[in-house]
Amino acid sequence: MSATMDVDHLRGYFTPKFMKNTPVPVVWVEGRVHDVELKYTTKPQEDYLAASLSTLFLIHKSTPAK
Repeated sequence: MSATMDVDHLRGYFTPKFMKNTPVPVVWVEGRVHDVELKYTTKPQEDYLAASLSTLFLIHKSTPAK
């Protein structure tokens, strides 16, 4: 997946009509790549939101800070 965007298009969208000669500034922030590990449930979940939150808190509690 790419986070590349059309900066000029977005700048035009966020620049008010009365300021067309002075476009809004653009801030460039360098991104980083993070490893992603996919895990799946062993059985279907009735309440996927509750299951997601439960898993999130379990991972947060059991994973050491880096």
